[in-house]
Amino acid sequence: MRIGRGVLVTVIGASGAGKDTLIDHAREVLESKPGFLFVRRCITRPAQDGGEAHDSMSEMDFLELESAGGFAVTWTAHGLHYGVPASARRHVHEGGIAVLNGSRKALPAIAAAFPGMLAVEIVASRQTRAHRLATRGRESASEILARLDREVPDAFRTDVARTISNDGSVAEAGKELADWLSELASLPEVSS
Repeated sequence: MRIGRGVLVTVIGASGAGKDTLIDHAREVLESKPGFLFVRRCITRPAQDGGEAHDSMSEMDFLELESAGGFAVTWTAHGLHYGVPASARRHVHEGGIAVLNGSRKALPAIAAAFPGMLAVEIVASRQTRAHRLATRGRESASEILARLDREVPDAFRTDVARTISNDGSVAEAGKELADWLSELASLPEVSS
C-alpha cells in the first residue's frame, strides 16, 4: 500500500477510544527506526489542559503561522485550531511514514493535503469510552454523555485501511498498531 513518496497514516477514532495511548505505544516501539515521524500537532489549547503532547499556541500565533505557510493542513474543532506542521509533508515527500492523531471531520482536508493518506480507526465500546472519559476528569457527566452521543456523518469518513479494537490491553492493541506500521514500512515502494 505504500505508494511513491511515502505516506501519512492518520489515526482516527471517537473520544475515549484510546488514540493517544496507542500512538504513544507505537512511538515507543518505532521512533528510533528510520523513516518514521510521529507528528506533533499545533493546537490552540494550553499544554497543561492534558491530552496528547502538542505544541500549544495562541490563536494569534497560530493564524500568523498558517498565513506564512507553516502548516500542511489545518482545521477547527471544539473551538480550537489544529495544525499539522509543514515538516510532515516534507517527511512524506522524502519517502517516510508520518503518523498523525487526526480528526474524523478533518479527513477530507487531510487527504487533500496528503494524497495517498491511509486512515487507521481505533474503536472501543461505549462503556470503555465512557470510563476513559470520566477518568480524564476534563468534562462533566452531561458533557461526556453528549460526546458519546455525537455521531460523525458518513460524509466525513474515508476508506479505513485498518481498524483496531482497543477494549482490551494497551499492550495488545498498541502492538497491533506498531506491527501494522512496521509492515507498511517494509512494503516496496511503487512508482506512481
